[in-house]
Formats: sequence, C-alpha cells, structure tokens
Amino acid sequence: AADYVLSDGDEVLWYYGAWGEQPLRVVLSSNRTFVNVPILVRVEALNDSTGSWEPVPNALVYAAQKLPADSGIPPIGVVTPANESGVAELRLPGVGTWEVWAEAEHYVRSDRHEVVVETSPVSVEVWVDKEEYKPGDVMRLGIKVKNELGEPQVVTFEFELEVYEPY
Repeated sequence: AADYVLSDGDEVLWYYGAWGEQPLRVVLSSNRTFVNVPILVRVEALNDSTGSWEPVPNALVYAAQKLPADSGIPPIGVVTPANESGVAELRLPGVGTWEVWAEAEHYVRSDRHEVVVETSPVSVEVWVDKEEYKPGDVMRLGIKVKNELGEPQVVTFEFELEVYEPY
C-alpha cells in the first residue's frame, strides 16, 4: 500500500482484519434501470484466508435517492434483504440518481454506488382508416400504447367519429 499513488477519484477503504469484521462490497447487475424494474445486487465479503469475495446471506441492501440539499423534498429510502445466496432484487420507485450500499452485522459497510433510474420507454401508435374524409364520413381512429419493458403491455383504443362540415 505504501507504494500506491492515489489518483483523482480513487477511494481508500481502511479496515483492520484483527477486529474480525470484514469489508462488504456490492456488485450491481446494472448501474442504470427504469422505475420499479429490478436490478440484482450481490453482497460479498472479503475472506482474508483465501483472498476471495464470498456471498453474505441476509445482508441488507440500502438505497437512498440523491437530492440537492436545498430541494426541500424528503429523500426516498429503500431497504431490501439479500437472500441466502447474498443476492437482493432491488426496485427503485423514483426517477433520478440513487446511492446503493450494503450493511450486515459484524461487517464493515460497503462503498456506495450510484444507480440512475429513468422512466420506462413507451411507444404510441395512432392510425386512421383512410387519409381524407368528407362530411358524413365515419372516421375510424385507433391509438395503441405499449410498455416496452418486460412482458409487453398493450392498450388499444378504437373510435368511430362522424365527420361534420366545419362551422
């Protein structure tokens, strides 16, 4: 460690193995997601004997929405337990940047990682049954809204409208 030169953006985690509390780390399946679309968070701890990272069952994964201090909006927080394999399914309920980290009893808290949450992509399709209408014609108008994530969710509306002479 004495020969390592720190660069801008580097972080240093100090811990003392003699205390018996190992540092945690989180491994994210993605650092970008959509509102309420899950990302997987794997919680691991350093095993000093083997030098490898191992799963931490039942650790708690925390997420806090990052807001400007002067926003006046209370931040939203989420806590999700990891399963027996050290994996948590995290769903973030709001758009913006979130900090995600893990904690577990008798471990050193993990670093915080940023996750950006965006609104879900939606496509809208509008159609009519012909290009030109005269008074007395009936227009068939359709609107199809489709959620592009996961299982497609499609809502279709169809209308019949009578075309009138303009006033």
